[in-house]
Amino acid sequence: MLVWYVASLTACLGMRNVYERTMDFKPGWLNAFVTVALIVVCTLSLSRVSVFLYFNF
Repeated sequence: MLVWYVASLTACLGMRNVYERTMDFKPGWLNAFVTVALIVVCTLSLSRVSVFLYFNF
């Protein structure tokens, strides 16, 4: 349990937050390509029929 506390404290205090990460963000062609590719994949996956598992509730 102590390991989780130390890991959580390190993650909270040692890592940069979203605002700090956005200050270093440089838009480029690779970021645009990955974003568009993910949007296309997500949009195309909406056309498939998926099984809704509704049991044990």
